[in-house]
Amino acid sequence: MTNPKTSTTPNSRQSAFLAGSDALAGLTSFASADPRTDAHVVALLDATDLGTRRVSLSTEHIRAWACRLESEGGDANRTGAPDSTIVSWLDDLNARLPRDAPHRFPSPVATVELLSVAFRGAIRMSVSANDDGRLGRLVTAYVAAWCGIPPIVISSHEAVALDAAAASESTMRVFLAAKLREAVYDYAGRLGERFATGDLADRYAMGEGRELIVEWHDLVAAETGWRLETERSA
Repeated sequence: MTNPKTSTTPNSRQSAFLAGSDALAGLTSFASADPRTDAHVVALLDATDLGTRRVSLSTEHIRAWACRLESEGGDANRTGAPDSTIVSWLDDLNARLPRDAPHRFPSPVATVELLSVAFRGAIRMSVSANDDGRLGRLVTAYVAAWCGIPPIVISSHEAVALDAAAASESTMRVFLAAKLREAVYDYAGRLGERFATGDLADRYAMGEGRELIVEWHDLVAAETGWRLETERSA
């Protein structure tokens, strides 16, 4: 897998991410006539660019996104200054992101593990920073780009499932393993949306009549282990 080419407009998956993130925050999308000036769009494309280039995320990046979102009328972070909880989370996240192979992406299993850290941290961040949730979800989009996958899209009707998944690391991993399989990038950076599912493989529409089959054997095996871990801890 690989990342999409740098763009000044979001692709369909990124647009779905933005709409879902706004809905989870209880907002109507503030999409402007020109997406290049829409605060949420600009912040997402910046997060994607930073992840693609594997630039370490800093509190300055978080503060800049917060200012953008607040300027459009959201309740991103009224202080504009991430507290110690957020700093600790970013330090932990940056330490976990693989840097030894700059032109290789982590496996699907490792990607789910990284995304789990990001999503659970994003939920904590929304509480500690008086955040409407969008800031933390931008961080999850950054991690997705680092791992070479489209952003994980969470719709408003999945809010209860997301909250339940946050109960433990294993439940979050099971939740994200299913979400990860919804869309992929191919080696040319083209977005593929899933149109057919299987136990171990899915089929993706790549446009212009092309399709891609992706096998998920290792991810399915890991998911089985995470489910068992969840059951043991219940």
